[in-house]
Amino acid sequence: MGLRPVARYIRGDALVFAGFGLHIAQDCAFDLRTVLVMTLRSAIWGVIALVARQTLSGR
Repeated sequence: MGLRPVARYIRGDALVFAGFGLHIAQDCAFDLRTVLVMTLRSAIWGVIALVARQTLSGR
């Protein structure tokens, strides 16, 4: 199985976050809580990816 599913989630989150960033850059309405939650979600997926990589590589 490997890291492919985790990488897919991270890529998907990054694309959505980038799209949301473009939305904000165009002076459209947004809620700061959404930015904070998306940042937290990205950080959590990053930690999951690091732990999975270390676990699968046998470290």
